[in-house]
Amino acid sequence: MAGSRRSPRVLWVDDRPQGNHHERAALARLQVEVVCATRTDEALALVRAAQPPFDLVISDWLRDGDGPDAGLALARAMH
Repeated sequence: MAGSRRSPRVLWVDDRPQGNHHERAALARLQVEVVCATRTDEALALVRAAQPPFDLVISDWLRDGDGPDAGLALARAMH
């Protein structure tokens, strides 16, 4: 439909998503769709399959099971 706008989409990658509940709720109130992933491989699969693509990816730096530089590894893999 001409002139219609889709809501922004954010991928939030964090192995402890309960820690950012309030931030995700605030984004939802702004009509931002937030998709969560807890692992790097899960996030990469979501990024590759996303249609339309995510407008923003937020990632923590450390994730249990993904190593001490998981956020950096995710950014490099997405580049």
